[in-house]
This record gives sequence, structure tokens and C-alpha cells, in this order.
Amino acid sequence: GYRDFVIITVSCDLKIASLNVNGLSSPVKRKRVLAKLRKDGLQVAFLQETHMSKQEHDKFKTLGRKRGVATLISNSLNFELISEKADKEGRFIIIKGRIDNVVVTFANIYVPPESDRKFLKILFDTIISVSEGILVCAGDWNTILNYSMDTTSFKKQKTGRSKDLNILIKEMGMYDVWRDFHMKERDFTHYSLTHKTESS
Repeated sequence: GYRDFVIITVSCDLKIASLNVNGLSSPVKRKRVLAKLRKDGLQVAFLQETHMSKQEHDKFKTLGRKRGVATLISNSLNFELISEKADKEGRFIIIKGRIDNVVVTFANIYVPPESDRKFLKILFDTIISVSEGILVCAGDWNTILNYSMDTTSFKKQKTGRSKDLNILIKEMGMYDVWRDFHMKERDFTHYSLTHKTESS
């Protein structure tokens, strides 16, 4: 499913999806993912855990050529690139551009499970320093924001990362778009076979 953690500061008329693809080195899987994105008419796709080489990323003709994340922007979208900033380890890429003369910043993020508070601080400091105009953050944060609604786990205590992330989101005036529109709905995009739990 497409419901990964998506945050947006201002609403805009774009069809956007975030998807952890768990590897796209297989040409067959790449073809299936691209076909799905086209079928759904997506204009911007945030992909995480691509595990692709630079050459494989170049085949996508994307903005954001890092091994961990890729941001795909449809040719049908009138997008003019202003700048691009990426983490050397492929954990995030921030792309700033104009869509019909409106400045938009896309931040595609993969937070590895072992990441600490320091990484989140660096990430949010970078977003603050680079972003301009409408800000859209999406990705796989490996974090549950709302334990009462976003997981079937019996563990209901927030982790340190969850608390830190909620604080940073609030301080930046950001919000979880899906949760904002579906306040009482429980829906999940990930199933852990090991823990036999679902989460979003």
C-alpha cells in the first residue's frame, strides 16, 4: 500500500505516493513498480530502500540518484529544478523546484531502524535550512507516531524516536496528512511476520 508516513505543510493539487520498495535491483520488479505508478497516475513518487546502483538509478531518469531513496517526478508535471541536497548514505534527498511558478520542496526520507536522535536532528535542521515554499516530506521513518491508532502491537508505550519525531513535527508546524483526514480510522501498510503485528 501507499500509506507510509507522509507529512505536508500546505495542501496542493498533486498526486503523490510514498512506497518502501525493499529493493529494485530486479528489472522485473522495477517494471512492475513503474507500471503501478503510471497506472495510478502519480505525479511524484517517493521510493525508499531502492538498493540500486547509480547506473540503475540513472535508468529511472530521476531526480535523486542515491542508493537508498529515489524521488520520481512525472514528465507530465511542469517541474523546474532549483536545487538538490542528498545524504551521502542515501537516507534522504531534498529536492526544491517550481511547479507552475510555485516553489515546492520534496523531502524523501528513509530512517534506518538503528538511527538515533542525532540523525533526526541533522535531518530536520537540513530540511529547515533547505526548504522553501510548499514542503512535502514523505518516506519510511521506521517509527510509529500514534501507538493507539497506528499499530496492532500490544506495546503501547512510545519509543524515544517516536517522542522525538512527534516533537520535531510539531515544532516545524507539520502534520501527518493521512492521520489528519482519517482521525479515527485504523489502516496498516506493513505486516511483521516475526512479531505478527501490523503498523503504518
